[in-house]
Amino acid sequence: MVISMGVVGTLGILLAFFYFWYFPFYVSNSISYLAKKMNGLLQDTGIKVDTRAKDEALILLHSINLLENKFVNKKKESKRREA
Repeated sequence: MVISMGVVGTLGILLAFFYFWYFPFYVSNSISYLAKKMNGLLQDTGIKVDTRAKDEALILLHSINLLENKFVNKKKESKRREA
């Protein structure tokens, strides 16, 4: 009985260690993937991005701001044409 509890506890600790080890890797890969897709989206829309920095969070933030500014300006121009 004690041995089986020890085996189950050891497996649980190993599983928890694996999840704690894998989680940062999963998050960093997801952010990197989003940054690459965002760069592709910006290139498709014709916006030039200075990507000398390799910080994916900064690239995402800058890209979202550029896209937001571009689409807000398009909405303003379409409202002016309607008026």
